[in-house]
Amino acid sequence: MAGYGFEPGQKVETRDGSRWLPRTVLRVTASTVIFEEGGFADKTRVRPAGKARPLHVIAEDTRDHWTNVYFGAQPYLRAMDRLDTITDMYGADDAKSIVLYFLSNATTWRGPDARRIKAELKALLKAVE
Repeated sequence: MAGYGFEPGQKVETRDGSRWLPRTVLRVTASTVIFEEGGFADKTRVRPAGKARPLHVIAEDTRDHWTNVYFGAQPYLRAMDRLDTITDMYGADDAKSIVLYFLSNATTWRGPDARRIKAELKALLKAVE
């Protein structure tokens, strides 16, 4: 599933470890964003300035970094594939519940990418409380 559509000159933020850094888009390829300031990033690590990444992009990023997803987390990760924002609905379930259930089933996933992605999901949850 595609993330954002980026345009040359657009102000964006890219993930550098645990921080989001401001950048300006120079060029976009099928899976990469190239910046005017130099460097490039995978589209899953770039977001429009000041905006949260869609849940389906976070789910894709999760799959890229969690090679053996725990079976209890898989249905919630699949549901996140169909969601954009934390206020969306998936059938009769709200995105907030899906993210909470995913996090409760992702306790075995560890490492810097796990911490980064879980923190991003927790920040989305906190924003709607």
